[in-house]
Amino acid sequence: MEKRHVLFITTSMLLLIGYQIILQRLNPPPPVEQEVVERREDEEDLAADNNNLPADEDETATPQDADSAAGSEATPDPKDGDSAVAEVAANDAATDDAATSDAERGPPSPLAWTTLGTLDPQANAKMLVWLCSRGASIECIALNDSNYSDLDDHHGYLGYLAVQQEAVGLRIGAVGPGTPAAVAAPQDETVAVGLQAGDVLQGLDGVTVRTRQEFDAWMATTQPGQNVAVEVRRPGEDGGEERTLTFTTTLIRRPLEVIRPEPLDAPSRTDY
Repeated sequence: MEKRHVLFITTSMLLLIGYQIILQRLNPPPPVEQEVVERREDEEDLAADNNNLPADEDETATPQDADSAAGSEATPDPKDGDSAVAEVAANDAATDDAATSDAERGPPSPLAWTTLGTLDPQANAKMLVWLCSRGASIECIALNDSNYSDLDDHHGYLGYLAVQQEAVGLRIGAVGPGTPAAVAAPQDETVAVGLQAGDVLQGLDGVTVRTRQEFDAWMATTQPGQNVAVEVRRPGEDGGEERTLTFTTTLIRRPLEVIRPEPLDAPSRTDY
């Protein structure tokens, strides 16, 4: 080993040792032993106080006090029974009040829909929104700009009708302005243009449609620009007799719907 190597090692060791000595003098360690001793003394004093407290209480206690304590534990308080009875009565009264309020409230209100905007691209509105009374929810939002359309669905579009399954068929809940359903022309000239909320779908181009699955399956066979005949049953005014009406309209391409209900045959999501 050369002399310079020995000198380098010796100098490095001296520097490290000197650094440790200076560090200990500048930052001395806290007096740990003193803190431990003081903490132990405090704990011993506290334990002594706790041991003396029960002993004093036992000395001052008398046999009469012990007998009275045992008697109070053995003899039930009549007030406890009264409080239990009162609690049961209060619970019964609350249950009766809840049942009465439910009876006064009556049956739930039927669902109702309303729309904002239009699907007419010539209008000032840029979208059509369907609102539902179920939780004041937004069920569907469709843009009326022809530059934006559904990229997956290339079938015909009659409009979101919010149909509800009933024993008589599919009852239309809402007809949005500007949709093919809203501009459908009736064969009877005395009837107003367009389908209406409350109409019950009976058939499409002569095909009987009574369920949501049948409606979706038939719409999947159509194309934009196709003329279709829609047959509905419309309740009479002021409780009058129902009428069967036929309308004709031209389907359009499904617009881009920012929000829309999932189809009945949508697969369950597994990506969460």
